[in-house]
Amino acid sequence: MYATKPTMDKFWRWDMLSPDPLIDAVEEFPAIDLACLGATSVGRRRDRKYILNESGARSLMAELPSTTMALCVDGSREFGYESMYFDTGDLMCFNLAAKGRRRRFKVRTRHYLTTDEQWLEVKTRGPRGLTLKDRTRFDGSLDPQWVEMVLATHGISPVPAENLVPTSDVSYTRSTLVLPDFSRVTIDRDLRWRSYETTREVPGLVIVETKTSGGANDADHLLWNHGVRPCHMSKYATGMALLFPSLTTNRWKRTLARLNAIQENHETEENLDADGRNGAVDPRRVYACG
Repeated sequence: MYATKPTMDKFWRWDMLSPDPLIDAVEEFPAIDLACLGATSVGRRRDRKYILNESGARSLMAELPSTTMALCVDGSREFGYESMYFDTGDLMCFNLAAKGRRRRFKVRTRHYLTTDEQWLEVKTRGPRGLTLKDRTRFDGSLDPQWVEMVLATHGISPVPAENLVPTSDVSYTRSTLVLPDFSRVTIDRDLRWRSYETTREVPGLVIVETKTSGGANDADHLLWNHGVRPCHMSKYATGMALLFPSLTTNRWKRTLARLNAIQENHETEENLDADGRNGAVDPRRVYACG
């Protein structure tokens, strides 16, 4: 079914010889540039997020079709992102997500560090769970009229957009893969959430997200075959739950437990390395944190 097969010896070699085995795995794929990537863009899409550790992410990439392509800009295949999330004083956006409301929404800025582009984005939910994203150039200040217009277009009103204020931000690095059916897989790591009073990180965490026009793609099927299922993983809502433990977090209880497990496993691996182990991946632990 798949063009390539997992090779555990390959993982051991990466871990022993490379300072960054994950990016080495990305570099195994042929390159695609920004212009060609834009031509494969999916407007209305279904997003599925998966929580993995780094060895699980490498295992997934080793099984993807050989015709998968990786975004490459100026020789780099990993890019920095920063997002600032806006919410009301009573956390309307967070609470809508916490209650699983279909009419929930997010307002954020997205800063692409490689190109220095900045966008203001509104994400909403469409029919059958599809994700809808509207965006406009960001000039340094929130445009409440544009936000209200977008939300009204999607049947979400009234919303006091003038009351939206910066609430938290997240930074991370991302690699983007394009599968043969032109669906996408993004691989995010080095996540750091910040608020006005604290910062949180989860060492060892990798968030893999599939973006399709509806049906599952090869990456979804591979993860499912390994027993890894999609999870509730909003970067905004989960980040708020990490930053402010007093908030209602029942919807993300399982997600937070997985994040804690990944951090504990990562710390255990680091301790083993410090004791002289060569740092190779134990095949039994691949996908263990899915």
